[in-house]
Amino acid sequence: MCRMMIQDLYSEYRTLLDDVHKKIMSISVDMKNANQRKSWGRAIAAYDCLEDSIDAILEFNSLNDNAYIAPRPTLYYYGILQALSIQVEALKQLDLFFYGEVKQQKDDKVKKQADDADNEEYIVDVRNDIFHGCNKNGKESCFIAKSNNMKIGSLWYGIYRNDGTFSDKTINLRKASLKQIKEVRSHLKTFSSIPKEQIHFYKSLQ
Repeated sequence: MCRMMIQDLYSEYRTLLDDVHKKIMSISVDMKNANQRKSWGRAIAAYDCLEDSIDAILEFNSLNDNAYIAPRPTLYYYGILQALSIQVEALKQLDLFFYGEVKQQKDDKVKKQADDADNEEYIVDVRNDIFHGCNKNGKESCFIAKSNNMKIGSLWYGIYRNDGTFSDKTINLRKASLKQIKEVRSHLKTFSSIPKEQIHFYKSLQ
């Protein structure tokens, strides 16, 4: 995807995010009511997380190829995986605010498709594998593999399991991040288009 297309996608994302923010702010909240304050505050925090994470993702995708040459771009890997995971969690909070339930959950079969690098929940699984590398659920250990033959923007990692087996996975982080921006954008459209009177949080105040 060319830089101009990325910027157009970014601009639309930010416009939709601003619309969502205005909709959240349009609801009068009794700040003396702890439950109202907590629910409304989570929605505002989710908005802020989406605002920050998109900047991190766009920064990652604007890196030139030299950024992937030695030393290994491990910091970039950690950063982009965390940013993508933050997006997923923020959307869940906004789902609860607008609809009263989490709507973008994938079914178990889809979530387990390890080759589906475009799946939002799979991104979180990759993040958890790597961030809990030494003792993930006490069942396996994970490491970021070193390779001079990796394609730009790709991450290759290996998993040792307690049963003695080993497997490795590769994820194209640039492709996955751009795909997720599009999915988040679609999700934001549903938030911005819902009438105020139908927002779950607003109805709970009536």
